[in-house]
Amino acid sequence: MFEELKLNENVGAPQPDALAQIARKDDFLQQLQEFLAQHKGENWCVSAIDIEHFKLYTELYGSQQAHSLMLSLTALLLEHSKATGSPVGYFGSDDFVLCLPDDKEQQLAIISQLQTCVNDHRQDITSFLSFGVCPVAEHPDADAQTLCSYAQIASVDPSPAVGGMHRFTPAMLSRLKKQRQLLSELEHALKNHEFCFFLQPKCNSMTRAIVGMEALVRWNHPTRGCVPPSEFMPLLESTGLVTQLDQYIWEEVCKTIRVWIDAGVRPVPIAVNVTKTDILATDVAEFFSEMLKKYRIPPKYLNIDIAKSAYLETHGALSDTEAQLQQMGFRVILDGFDGDYVELSALGGFGTDLLKLDLRSAALQNKTDVLPGIFAQARTLRLNLLAEGIESTEQLNVLRKAGCTEGQGYLFSRPLSVDEFVRILKVGHSG
Repeated sequence: MFEELKLNENVGAPQPDALAQIARKDDFLQQLQEFLAQHKGENWCVSAIDIEHFKLYTELYGSQQAHSLMLSLTALLLEHSKATGSPVGYFGSDDFVLCLPDDKEQQLAIISQLQTCVNDHRQDITSFLSFGVCPVAEHPDADAQTLCSYAQIASVDPSPAVGGMHRFTPAMLSRLKKQRQLLSELEHALKNHEFCFFLQPKCNSMTRAIVGMEALVRWNHPTRGCVPPSEFMPLLESTGLVTQLDQYIWEEVCKTIRVWIDAGVRPVPIAVNVTKTDILATDVAEFFSEMLKKYRIPPKYLNIDIAKSAYLETHGALSDTEAQLQQMGFRVILDGFDGDYVELSALGGFGTDLLKLDLRSAALQNKTDVLPGIFAQARTLRLNLLAEGIESTEQLNVLRKAGCTEGQGYLFSRPLSVDEFVRILKVGHSG
């Protein structure tokens, strides 16, 4: 029924009048309602587009560069409208809505064109388009406004995308309501300091002596008790609130180290976690520099665990941060390494002080036979490896033979409260 969508190769070039040509929300809704009435019974869908990290992109590179990206995307969408005869609209900020044939091949074609446009404009951060699709035929009684709302709900749904798209289902409405309730509780929790951190030991793999620890966030919910991060971190990361929480935890860790020093308790290094959102949203190096001054702690007592996803998606912005942290004396750790040295080279991860090998990663689960080769290659490349996720004696024995000197996991210890850990430090417990 529909001809294959073919966009002009040069249409992605910025056109000064593109944003002036595209319909705004009210006009688009009217055009969409009329278009669907004229094409009743045909297979169309409404799609909402959102650019991830667009606000951060604008803050980092300025409104002019962000405007250039918007012009290029708008030009592509207007060409799509011309090719299909269907309306497209701009809802402000980085939100676009369009009408597409409910045909996977054509949908993937426009997604590919738009993502290529975004890639051409990226600098030190990776941005992805989030696509939500609402099939008109599945909601025959819905008006244009409702269809757009459903598409927008789908575009922000946390479930894995299928073919680059989230297709609206009624279950998404239920998830959205729960997310909004949870977000309200999290905002209240941040304001009332309901978060704390537990400490999981890092141990010498031979002696089991504690050589360090990792700070792991927990939520002291007033009615649910201690809530694990798996239940709230994804939402905090998707909303950008994770940086507010991370900065609170970073400072609480620094404050705790100072308390220990003043009490005559000799600390062991504590690793704090840094996400890609933190790298993009704040000056991480400057924050930790201020913490050193404020709490008068030596940098050797604080390690910086940076998630592999930050290396994947922040490029040059992270390289500068990593170098600044190391110059200040911090030990920088790449968290989430899975033994892929080719990927590590592409990420620029060879400059870190330590790689944290995640035995729970998909590449390493139940594959102890590959561990000796990974550690042998690390020695050849003069890289330091720590293994995390050690849960069995079999894993530990293989790691010891492979030359692993440091490990972390439930085989050694579960995460402990700060008070529990202080008691261990005071008695010199080594297991």
